Order: sequence, then C-alpha cells, then structure tokens
Amino acid sequence: VCVRRAKKGEQIIAIDNISRVCDGDMLVIADDAGLIAIAGVMGGLSSEVGGMTKNILLESAFFNPISVRRTSRKLGITSESSYRFERRVDNDMVLKAQERAASLIEEIAGGKAGPVLDLGKKTCYSKTINLDLENTNSILGLAIRKGPAAKILKALGFSVKSKARLLKVTVPSFREDVKKEIDLTEEIARIYGYEKIPLTVPRSVGNTCVKDFESILDDKMRETLTRLGMDEVITYSLIKKNGIKSLGIPEDEVILIKNPISIDQEILRPTMLPGMLK
Repeated sequence: VCVRRAKKGEQIIAIDNISRVCDGDMLVIADDAGLIAIAGVMGGLSSEVGGMTKNILLESAFFNPISVRRTSRKLGITSESSYRFERRVDNDMVLKAQERAASLIEEIAGGKAGPVLDLGKKTCYSKTINLDLENTNSILGLAIRKGPAAKILKALGFSVKSKARLLKVTVPSFREDVKKEIDLTEEIARIYGYEKIPLTVPRSVGNTCVKDFESILDDKMRETLTRLGMDEVITYSLIKKNGIKSLGIPEDEVILIKNPISIDQEILRPTMLPGMLK
C-alpha cells in the first residue's frame, strides 16, 4: 500500500458506489491491484469494511489541505473527511488517533492490533509569534503585565518565553486559527474578560470623504441615464466556455482559468456581451 499521485484516467468506485475518473494532480492511496481510496476525500468500495471483514489496515495521515480541496472540487465530493482535511487537521494527532482507533476496535470488536508502520517525513507546523504587550495594551486600553499575559497564554496551551520587552509565543499544533500577534491579543482579551475593559470615547475623528470631480460626474451620468429609462448591466468577469461560442470567438483566444471554482467560471470574459445576452 502506498500514497501517490493518480495516473491520468485511473478510475475508482468510491464507497458512495459512484465511479470517478482521477487525474494526475490527485493524491490517492493504492496497492498493486489499483486504487484503494481518494486521499483525504473518500475511501474506495473495494476496501470498505463489511460484515465479513476480519482484518483491517488502519491508515492515519496528514494530507495537504490545498490538495484535498482541489480534489474534492474536481470530483464533486463533499465528505466529512474532506471537510476536516481542507481545514488542516492537527499534525501531532496522527499517531494518537491511530492508537485510539486501534484501542476502540480491540475493546468493542475484539482482535489484536499489529505493529505500527511509520512512513514518510513528519513536517513540523509550529509557529512562533512575538507579542509586544505595548501593542496589546494599546488595542485593549488596558495595562496588562507580562506575568498575567503569559499565565493566560500558558493556560490555553501556548509555550511562552520572555525576551526583552516581548513575549515569544509558540502556537500549539491544534490552534491553526492563531496566525498573528492580533490573534494572541484576542486570546488574552477573552480570558482576561471583555467586561473588565473600561468604556472610553474614541479620541480620533475620521476625515470626511470628499468626492473628486470624476466620481461626481460618474454618479450624475448614472442618475441621468436611469431617469431616461436605461438600465445598468453589471456582469461577472468569469463566464462559461460555451458563452462565447455564439459570438464566434475562438476558444484559443480567451484566457482559461486553471482551477475554476465551477463550470460557470471557466474563462475570463473577452467582452461583456455574453453576460448582457444572458
């Protein structure tokens, strides 16, 4: 059993009993006989567990979120598996999850777990963020010291080291949502208590926006043309391929989108006519 890129045109019948054709960009799990699963998206029908199953191979992995999302989109599959992997699972839980699954199978169904085979290189996704408490206090309107701030972050699973006037904070693997200094400020605020933040009136006053001549002229033209009974048409920049066929525009003269969100957004419009005709 191995994890590899699919060969162009390879087919797999997934556990939803639908046959799908893979391309060379898709990550799959396979053996000598063919495809077993679409990595991070859905398992294959040939390896599905049934009432007569006696031996089970547990596979636990961390799949690239971008790769899983692209495969899910291309094949039109939205599963619980793809939902989790698209949002990046905890890399440190790969082995623990496998051990827990094996333990539950032994406890509920009986049997005996075999040895663990660890393949591939584990990538470390730990992030370190420098937290300047002057910025934090300026944003929150507080005067939190290093000690209380570090205590709050440590209680949430962060590793904290004091460095000059900064706190060097290492983000745990399960907190993928924490990416910047402002995220740490938010963590401190919610544990410290929003109700403890004093009410103050904003000191600064925003500048009044003054329209330039072109903007005023543009608004006046729109208003005048609307009063004359005309309609303004706002169309999408991306359209279907077949939207240009009736206009006689060759397909090789348009810009194709490499990874379109849907079939309705396959090319960059060469003219506004397709949208207006629609």
